[in-house]
Amino acid sequence: MADYENVCYLIHFERPINKSGTQHYIGFALHLNERIAKHRASKGAQILRRANALGIRWEVVRVWRNGSREAELGLKQFGGKNLCPRCSKFRKVSARPREARLFSLVR
Repeated sequence: MADYENVCYLIHFERPINKSGTQHYIGFALHLNERIAKHRASKGAQILRRANALGIRWEVVRVWRNGSREAELGLKQFGGKNLCPRCSKFRKVSARPREARLFSLVR
């Protein structure tokens, strides 16, 4: 994975992580490689620590450059499932107008 800086990212879990069916995590990182290493070592977000403890595999499926905490919150409101190339019924997720408006925040 390239060493991205100031990005928002989407993680997809191979199966739901809890009873409510959560299968995605959206985050922000100043240095993506370092943040992913922390997640892999169970030193990051609680949901990823839980996934690691349960043996649930996960991977980064999308990265948005020029991210910010504000953009991360906007993405979370949009929903990981709607943005995930694996789960979205809209396979061309970047073509949706609402998402384009969201990213006026990060460009």
